[in-house]
Amino acid sequence: MRLYVYDHLLQGFSLFHMQRAALLPYTGDARVRLHDFLGSTFGETVWVDRRLLTAFGALTAEFGAPITVCGGFRRVRPGRRLCISPRCAGLTLDVGADLPPPERERLRRLALRSGLFEFVLPEYAAPTWVGVQKRIALPCAPRCPFPELSPGERSVFVFALQDALAVQGFPSDGGLTGCFDASTERALRAFCHARKIPYCGALHAEIWNAL
Repeated sequence: MRLYVYDHLLQGFSLFHMQRAALLPYTGDARVRLHDFLGSTFGETVWVDRRLLTAFGALTAEFGAPITVCGGFRRVRPGRRLCISPRCAGLTLDVGADLPPPERERLRRLALRSGLFEFVLPEYAAPTWVGVQKRIALPCAPRCPFPELSPGERSVFVFALQDALAVQGFPSDGGLTGCFDASTERALRAFCHARKIPYCGALHAEIWNAL
């Protein structure tokens, strides 16, 4: 499998060729395997932001015990639209499902208190696990977790865009690259034309919602 890890300091991706049982990089002693991050998702290309991995490694160190990962990543499914969460951008982890309730609550409170994550799902939304999210860009509109994107950008959000366009029948000639290149813009323009959505050189909330 191909794992693309976006590094904001380098402003680019590192590519890892991995087996599903291999350990994810940048997680310290957390020992997270790729298949745990994928959950029920299948596909040969996966993406994640390094900030999510390093934050989880730090959380595990503070917790003082292993934390099981039970999913988080999600590809856009054929016949469905882009989910309205950062999962499709590789910015979410579901953890601690095997912990006893008191320990799971301790983990949830630690995740909130640590400041390592911008959002932690409340217990009523995740009663049997702890959901943690990195938010690395400002959403372009309320109830839309994705930012505005312009040609030339590289990020996990561009991967989500390319994945959604392909599922909608408008694949980029270059495939899944994480780079908002000319072929991605052509596919986006074709999608917007088919859906009668205005496109003025930037990906905005109306387009995200249509995807």
